[in-house]
Amino acid sequence: MALQVEQLVYTSFLETGFKGLAGPQIPAHVQQSFVEAVVHQHWNAYTPPSVGYRAAYLHQLSLQECLFGWLYNDGLDEIGRDGVPYFLCYYLVQELEDWHLNLIFDCLERGPLTIIDRQQIPSALDAVTIPDPCDYVPTRSGVVVPSATRGRCRLQLDKQQCLDFCLPLEPQAGAVAAQLEVSEPLTVEEAELLSPLPAIPMALHDPMPRQTMHKAALLIGVSEYGEGLQALPGTLENVEAMRGVLEHQEQGGFDDVKTLVDPDPQAMAEAIEALFLDRQPEDLVLLYFSGYVSVLEPHEKIGLTTCLSRRGANDNVVRSTVVTADFINDVMGDSQSEHQTLVLDWCIDEGRPPLDTAQRAVKFAPQLQGKRRTVLMSAASTQTAVVPPPSEGSAYTFFLVEGLKTGAADLNCDGSISLGEWHTYAQQRLRQVSPAIDPQISGVQTVAKTTVAVSPTHEPRFKYRKQVEECSQQGRISVENRVVLDTLYKILELSLDEATTIEAEVLKPRQEYYQKRQDYAIAFTEAIQKGYPLTPDLQAQFKQFQRQLGLTDADIVPVESELIRRLDVLKNPGLIGASSLSSQPEGRPTARQRMVRAFDYGRQAIKPFSERMVTAYGLPLVISARHLFARCRQGLAQRPSVGRLSSVKLRRLNPLHLTYLCIGVGVSTVLLVVVINQQQMANRKQRVNSGVPDLERSSAIAESRD
Repeated sequence: MALQVEQLVYTSFLETGFKGLAGPQIPAHVQQSFVEAVVHQHWNAYTPPSVGYRAAYLHQLSLQECLFGWLYNDGLDEIGRDGVPYFLCYYLVQELEDWHLNLIFDCLERGPLTIIDRQQIPSALDAVTIPDPCDYVPTRSGVVVPSATRGRCRLQLDKQQCLDFCLPLEPQAGAVAAQLEVSEPLTVEEAELLSPLPAIPMALHDPMPRQTMHKAALLIGVSEYGEGLQALPGTLENVEAMRGVLEHQEQGGFDDVKTLVDPDPQAMAEAIEALFLDRQPEDLVLLYFSGYVSVLEPHEKIGLTTCLSRRGANDNVVRSTVVTADFINDVMGDSQSEHQTLVLDWCIDEGRPPLDTAQRAVKFAPQLQGKRRTVLMSAASTQTAVVPPPSEGSAYTFFLVEGLKTGAADLNCDGSISLGEWHTYAQQRLRQVSPAIDPQISGVQTVAKTTVAVSPTHEPRFKYRKQVEECSQQGRISVENRVVLDTLYKILELSLDEATTIEAEVLKPRQEYYQKRQDYAIAFTEAIQKGYPLTPDLQAQFKQFQRQLGLTDADIVPVESELIRRLDVLKNPGLIGASSLSSQPEGRPTARQRMVRAFDYGRQAIKPFSERMVTAYGLPLVISARHLFARCRQGLAQRPSVGRLSSVKLRRLNPLHLTYLCIGVGVSTVLLVVVINQQQMANRKQRVNSGVPDLERSSAIAESRD
């Protein structure tokens, strides 16, 4: 793919001396940066390099502006001065991607496309189009870019860091390279006359310092509190689960993981300060906290609670017992690490509704945001995170751990898990089980692309899990997808138990969601049976119950409406006919659809009978009630619609519905008997044709003889 760039030149021109030239589209600040950051940095006029010296360089002014090109020592100028530099630079205005980087490396290795004549200053510098490698025709030699430099540039590109390097090539190496520029192919005889070329270590031409990322984490969990705050035993489970996955070398791969359980304010503050102290820019530092986050009056500042935190006057948490966000900001701001991560799995004491943070307009993220920082929160700043049951861990932490442990957080399947992918996976899974909870992330534009772990993309379990996630978008696996999965786990050589376990893990959040709705329906049914409408106090209790379950109004309103409608029908049976015949709105089921549903009820009714018949007569399993009803449904589906009936369920004892049910059961029974008789006759004919005596006929003949 071609790339268009602007040109800059700095050298000594005839009758003019040293002068810099730039294309008309290049801003003044870029021209100034070219002189200061490239020319002055890579050329020393007092100690110039030897004649024949050349180098390649790349310098990013920002993530969207890039300078790259070559430096040549052109020898003497017109007045005999030694060491005349010739800087040729290309200017690219675009955020670099992998293909940009590959094209730039190829360009630096091949050499410049055009050379400005020093004997005559051109009127203007035109833009240059860098072609594909197959069409590239250089005018001068370039410089080889070592593979190590290429790799580290890609690493810095992933980290959103500006690139800056210079690759010098001494004249000796240049002479060797010149010997390789042969215009005609060598024959065998000519090749034997050539002496062996000296090997040039690539490390000598790799001036970029090697960077090794050190990954450190501090995991804090507070389970015990003072007066007025409910204990959170599940935080200990959160810390242990997170520690296990971060320490695992094939999952998190962290070098240093420390845990801190139930600390006092002094111990917590010192541990946080030590975590961010003396860090290198390339280090990844992660601070995890599980517990209560308190809001300090009257300025709405937030703080992390400790084991000494308690409620004082006016039910406010005592300020001296927490570690404030201002302190954490100062410590993280002074750190040299470019990859700072704060994971905040917080919750609010549900026993104190007046202090519910969901009623406040407190913005947590701005108080903890930073330039080199990513903040992951288990809930939005205006939401109440669900308090987990005793001895159970947080759902947000559970899904964070699951994402690293199974590799499922690798959403694009590229073998690495970024902070952004890690949070997105936990957010999606948490919404499946608790739609009202909306985890948040800040700093996604800065370091959220930082790799936090690797994923086992080559393992069969990873591949099967990704396919299960694809086949269960609605929380269930359809018949068609079941065939696909059954075939896949055999191809991947997984056992049935392994495949079943993976499917259960993927489907578990949605099943828990359905269970929550069922629990809410049971509680609401008990309440409306005692009296409806509900009292204001009871409504408030159900609202709190809804928040504890993590359900939205869209989840519970259909449940409540259906239960209230059923209650009205039970109290006023006469409403059944009126409600079913009074109106026929658009979208009601047709008579054909009602008949199909009646066949489904009939199938359930005669299923045990059909199974006993199949077993008794030794018929093949393919002749079963399921397939008989499938045939009935297929024939019924081919009939035109015959009008519309109301959506009345069997439990309401609708006579019309019961009539359809009886017809379905009767027709299905007759079909079953007919098929069984046909199968018996076919078996008899087969035995007669094969020479096997008919047992019934033989027994009848024997009786007649007797």
